[in-house]
Amino acid sequence: MSSALYFGAANTTQTANIPTPDGLAPVTLTGILHSATNIPQGYIEAETADGQYLGTVPVPDLTAGRTSAPFSIDVSSVPVLRNQAQVNMVLRMTAGDTVCGPPPTLVISDFSVTFSGEIARPVSLQQFLPKIAPNIDIYVDPQPTASEKATTLSLVTALTHHYQPATVHIKLRQLARTEPAPPPDGDNLTRAIVIRDLKDVDDPGVRLVTDAEHPYVVVSGKGPTLEQQVALFRDQLLVVAQSDSVTVKTEKVAATQGARTATFGQLNASGSADVLGVATISLNLGTSTFTLSKPGMIDIHLLANYTPVDDNEKGTMIAAAGGIVLNTARLDRSGRVDTNFSIPAEIAARNTGLVLTVSYEPGAGGCTPRTVPMNFQVDPTSTATVKSGGAVSMGGFSSLPQAFIPTFQIATDGTDPDELAHAATIVGLIQQTSAIELRPALVSLDQASGSNSSALIIANAQAVHQHNLNPPIDTDGDVSSIDVPSDVSASIKTGLASVQSFAQNNRTIVLVTASAGWDMTKPLFDYLNGLPGGWRDLGGDVLVAGQVASPQTLTVRASGPVPLADNPGSSWVKWAWLSGAVVGIAVIVSGFFLLIRRRSPKAQD
Repeated sequence: MSSALYFGAANTTQTANIPTPDGLAPVTLTGILHSATNIPQGYIEAETADGQYLGTVPVPDLTAGRTSAPFSIDVSSVPVLRNQAQVNMVLRMTAGDTVCGPPPTLVISDFSVTFSGEIARPVSLQQFLPKIAPNIDIYVDPQPTASEKATTLSLVTALTHHYQPATVHIKLRQLARTEPAPPPDGDNLTRAIVIRDLKDVDDPGVRLVTDAEHPYVVVSGKGPTLEQQVALFRDQLLVVAQSDSVTVKTEKVAATQGARTATFGQLNASGSADVLGVATISLNLGTSTFTLSKPGMIDIHLLANYTPVDDNEKGTMIAAAGGIVLNTARLDRSGRVDTNFSIPAEIAARNTGLVLTVSYEPGAGGCTPRTVPMNFQVDPTSTATVKSGGAVSMGGFSSLPQAFIPTFQIATDGTDPDELAHAATIVGLIQQTSAIELRPALVSLDQASGSNSSALIIANAQAVHQHNLNPPIDTDGDVSSIDVPSDVSASIKTGLASVQSFAQNNRTIVLVTASAGWDMTKPLFDYLNGLPGGWRDLGGDVLVAGQVASPQTLTVRASGPVPLADNPGSSWVKWAWLSGAVVGIAVIVSGFFLLIRRRSPKAQD
C-alpha cells in the first residue's frame, strides 16, 4: 500500500488500495490520523468504490492537545477485484471556512490490515509470488559458480523491482547441490527459490515443486542458460506463466539508450490543483527516468494552463528543485504559462524532482462561499532535455541509484566468505530507490578497477591498494588515511570496516572493505538492514565501524553529486567535512579505548 495518504482540501478523496492474495479477504483496516492543521472540527469518512458507507473517524482535536489518533474500520464488506480491495477516504469539515479560510491538511499513515481465510497454495508459477510482499529465501550452493552468483544478484533486483514500492525481504541461504529440497518455509508468506548451475542439465528452466509441504521454485540451467531464466521474473512475464514449468529459450538484452529529451507525458509527470491560497504540485523529473548514469543539467520548457487571473487578483507560480528556486512566473489573464529554466546537474543527479508552488488570492473582499478556486494544470507537452553541460562528480551515497542506472559491475576479491550475501543486500537496497530495474554484471576485480563503468566492489584493504582504488578512507595495515583538505593519517591498530561511495575515473564506486577481518562488517550490514528508509537514509560518503562495532556515517569528500569545477564559496564546506570526519573517527577510537579500560584489570589500569 501507499505509505501515507495526504489531504490538502476539504471534501477531497484519497484511495487506499489493499493488496489481497488469493484465498484471503481483508477484515479490518487500521492506521493513524496525524499532522492536522486548519481543521477545527472534522472527520474522515470511509466508503467503498461504489459509495457504500463503511465508517467515520474523527480528526484529532488540537485544542484538546491531541496531535494524533488511531482508527479502525471494518472493511469486510469491501469487494476484492483483481486482488485489490479499494477503500475511499473523504475529508469532511464540520467547522471552519472551507472556501476562503486557510487550506486544511491531514495525513493518514501506519496502515495495517488483518485478513481472514487461508492463502491459497500456488499451483502455477503465476501464483507463486503473492500480492503482499513476502519474505523470500534464495538458496544457493555454499561454493556458488559464477553463473549462480550472477543469477542470484539479477534475481534480487528483479524481485525488488517487482514489489516496489513495497519492501520485499530477501535472504540468501546455503543449500548444497546434492540436497534434494530446501527446508520447509516458516509460514505461508515466505517463498523459497533454489538456484542451481547443473552441468548435466538437459532442460533448463523455472519449475514449481508442489509435492513439498510448502511449494518452492527451482531455477536451473548451465552457465548462460541459467542466467537467462531470470527473465521470467521481469516485465510481468509471470502473468503468462500459468503452468508449473517454463523455460526461457532466449533473452535479448538491447543496449539501453538514454533519452535526451522527453515530454512530461512520456515521463508520467502530470499534475494539477485547485488553488485558493497555496497548493503544491510534485513532478518526478529525476534523471534516473532518462536512464543516464552520467547526467547533466536538465533544461525545462514548462507549459501550463490555468483559470485566468484578473488584474485585481494575485497569482504566482514558483518552480523549485532540491530546495532551490529556479523560476517564478506571475499568473495573469492569459491563462497560460510558457517558460524556460534549467535544473543544475548536481541537483538533477539526486533525483529530487520538480516542485511547483502555485498561489492564488482573489481580489480584496472577493472571497465568498461562491468563490471558485483557480484550476492550474501542467501541460503534458512540456519537455525536459538533459544537456551534457554541468557535469558532476558522482560521489556520496545519494549518487545512487542514479550512478548505477541502468547497468553496473560487481566484482569481489574472494576473501569475504559472505560476499554474495553482502552484494545482494546492497544491490537490493539500491534497487529499492530506483524506478528503473538495475542490471548488474559480474566481472573480475581487474576489469572493474580499470573500467569506466560504475561498480560495486567487495575487497580487503590489500586488494584495494593493489588495484589502485582511491576511497575517502584508505586503510593500509594499522594506518588509515582520511582524505580531507589536508590528508590525515591515524593509527588504528584494530582496523576498520567500511562501506564507501566515491567517484573515480569519471564513474561511481561503492566499496565494501575491511582491514582486520570480515567479521567487522557485520555491524555495518545490521545497520543498513535496520534503516527505516533503506539506502535513502544514508548521508555522506562513508559508513565505518571499528572494534567497538559502532557504525558512523561521515562526509569526507562529498555528500552526493557535486559540480566537477570547484565552487569559490565552498571552502567552509571542506572544513565542515574535515570536522565531521575527525569527530567520527574520534568516536570510534575513543569508544575502543573505553572498551579496553572496562576490560582491563584495575592493577593494569
